[in-house]
Amino acid sequence: MPEHGRFHRRRRKFMPRKIDASEKAIEQLYARYKVNAGMDATQIEAKLMGKTKFVDSEFPPQLVSVTGDTKGNLEGKRRARENLEDFEGLRWARPEEIYHDITIFKKGRGDKDAIEPNDIDQGTLGDCWFCSALACLAENPAHITKALVTKKWSKSGAYDVRLCIAGVWQIVTVDDCLPVHENGDPVFLSSKDHDLWVMLIEKAYAKVHGSYLSLAGGFSAMAFEDITGCAAETLQFSTVMKGDPVKLWDFFVKHTSQEDPVCISSISRPKECGFTEKEWKKTGIFSGHAYSVLDAKEHKGLRLLQVRNPWGGSESKLDFNDDDREHWTPELIKAFGATFKEDGTFFIKFEDVLRCFNLVDICYMHGADCHPFQASRASSTFTTGDAKQLSHCWRFEITKETEVVASIHQKDERDPRVPRYIDHRVIIADAASRGTVYAHKASMRKKSTVARCTLEPGSYVLIAHTTGRRMAKLGYTEAPFAVSLHAAESTKLVPVDHRLASNHAEQALMSMNGDVRSCVGGGKT
Repeated sequence: MPEHGRFHRRRRKFMPRKIDASEKAIEQLYARYKVNAGMDATQIEAKLMGKTKFVDSEFPPQLVSVTGDTKGNLEGKRRARENLEDFEGLRWARPEEIYHDITIFKKGRGDKDAIEPNDIDQGTLGDCWFCSALACLAENPAHITKALVTKKWSKSGAYDVRLCIAGVWQIVTVDDCLPVHENGDPVFLSSKDHDLWVMLIEKAYAKVHGSYLSLAGGFSAMAFEDITGCAAETLQFSTVMKGDPVKLWDFFVKHTSQEDPVCISSISRPKECGFTEKEWKKTGIFSGHAYSVLDAKEHKGLRLLQVRNPWGGSESKLDFNDDDREHWTPELIKAFGATFKEDGTFFIKFEDVLRCFNLVDICYMHGADCHPFQASRASSTFTTGDAKQLSHCWRFEITKETEVVASIHQKDERDPRVPRYIDHRVIIADAASRGTVYAHKASMRKKSTVARCTLEPGSYVLIAHTTGRRMAKLGYTEAPFAVSLHAAESTKLVPVDHRLASNHAEQALMSMNGDVRSCVGGGKT
């Protein structure tokens, strides 16, 4: 990554205390202080009381936590080979060995809040998708404080992070052993203000996915969903526009005004989109890179997006960049509230967004009335063979017209320890008039799939379905999954009997024929 994203090299010799992360040493520590792997940070702190430091047996400070399991695992071996040179000098250190002042949240010089998007320094891992999502969520510090359960420095080095993995909330407990270069600079995400929230959230996220390197490459919607628990998805611009760019502009206006987190990703192959190498370089946009969208404003026909580069510093060179004195007038500066700082934030014309970007990641946090969504969740398992059940169904009630977002989730296959993705579909249908479908979406191989619509008062069903073809191909007899329903009002998902669920699914699938049917007086797509 660019040099601006790195820490300045320390001149002093860095000599961290050796952390004994051997299996025997961890077993002795756990036995002596009566610690077990199922304890959370509060329980561990009560056992250790600062007398010694916690070492996580499930995600130890060893190379395996960076590269993944290499024992009989081809993906882990590939990662180890490709990154052995990069991590040859890797060490592990506690925060007090890296920084002078240890705190979870710190208000740095010039900061408005202790949690700021500009706090984040990406490091050497290719997880700009995660970095951008984290920066976008940091625009509202409450999103971060909800995720970080442990809000004060732990003398014992144990911390809890709350994540929603595969649609299910869980507390992830980590130690504060951090991977650093030979000179003491953090290898992965870190904070420019030297507080710990950035590194702890990334470490917890790496733990649930098997390794730090498993986080290389992805889409911001994945992180939005896992950190907030809200429904999120990655959409092609063309999917939103449906031939009309105004629909995409209205999408940006709606969701930024509702304070829904939004990111856009630049085109990954500029040459295939008509740019020469020289032309693309002149834009100042990094290819295949995720940017946070902060605002969408229009003034006298001029439409500008305000975006932020999570790397900081590097900004657009297109019209209305910070140094553009030709287009910025006092009137426009006032109308758009423009300020010009070297902070990675810049304005860009909507026309240039269409030329240089092609993906949008959206986190559905609020309904059309800006009220926060409330979530209902359920889990189940698709099965084949004698106990075959490829459709599951839950009933729910809506008491007033509201927008609803339904999701189906499976574990992220970036973790080589979990099963591969199967095909799945999520459907919202009428509970009484079978075959009336208001929203549905299918995916062949995705972590989660989202269907949205607006419903009027009535009884509805949420249907989860798989064809079973991928299960058969992969040799799976079981495939666990979760569903979630997000609405402005509180709802409850009530499971429907297996036979009735199959009937609902059969009627819904027969009626769709690839399209959603409308119903007068019912749901609105």
